[in-house]
Amino acid sequence: MITVGIKNLRIDCIIGILKEEKTSPQSIFIDIEAKPFGENFCDYRAFKDVIKKLLSAGSYGLLEDLGKDIIDMLLKEQKLQSIKLTIKKPQAIEGADFAFITMEKHV
Repeated sequence: MITVGIKNLRIDCIIGILKEEKTSPQSIFIDIEAKPFGENFCDYRAFKDVIKKLLSAGSYGLLEDLGKDIIDMLLKEQKLQSIKLTIKKPQAIEGADFAFITMEKHV
């Protein structure tokens, strides 16, 4: 089985529920691991395009909402049997390297 993906894709965006997060872009880092069906080709470069497209359409309050939309869009556009997504937000918690969420979906 083949796994394709990206690690630590840095994206600057408006994300968060706090007042200051809604006006100032901040960096998030995204990891994606995907398994295509059989020997199907999977364009991992398209992962970045999907993320940019979603974020250019607006802002997100929660990492979970962004993660769900990324997974749904990638499953719709790529022939994937599973996807694992981690989004890291370094500025979320003072004293921590980052806060993060990890989501997985199997088709």
